[in-house]
Amino acid sequence: MSVPFRNSTIFPNNYAAIFAFNPALTGAWTLTATDGSGPSAPVTTNTIPNPEVIPLVNNLQASGALLTPHISWTLPNLTGLGVTRISVRVRDLDVFAGGGVTDQIFTSAFLAPTATSFDIPAGVLALGKHYAFDVLLDNIVTPSSGPAFLQNRSETFTGVYATPEPSTFLLLGAGLVALSGTTQRLRRRK
Repeated sequence: MSVPFRNSTIFPNNYAAIFAFNPALTGAWTLTATDGSGPSAPVTTNTIPNPEVIPLVNNLQASGALLTPHISWTLPNLTGLGVTRISVRVRDLDVFAGGGVTDQIFTSAFLAPTATSFDIPAGVLALGKHYAFDVLLDNIVTPSSGPAFLQNRSETFTGVYATPEPSTFLLLGAGLVALSGTTQRLRRRK
């Protein structure tokens, strides 16, 4: 099986294959990276000793300031599922990376497994764009030998989050300034 290149802003050298879960595929795999200019390099993946379905978060929504929204969610019952961290990603729905997947432009630092909100920082979103926000619940396992690895994950997406065109944003701002000026004049007349 060939693993397609899925370039994105935060993962510029990413190759990934997506397919339905099959318990027969939870053992170790040997992946061989080949390059036309040099030798191949095989690498063996970890087995997934305890595959689990991690449920999706509930009530995922964006609110607040247009370019720095507050993302909030409700956690499902995670008892016994070993969720060790949460992260939030931003997808630019106007840009497609390889394989028809939208560009991932931002990922948060890892949050505590009990987190229920995150504020998108300034400078990530731009006017006139379409975005989606993802909340990832991860189950990271540390084997008795070797490095820790991602064993299970759920990823919940918001619907489309659109920011207004710059001209619309400026008109809205001008309207608010005019409204403020009218309110000030009315107060002075009283």
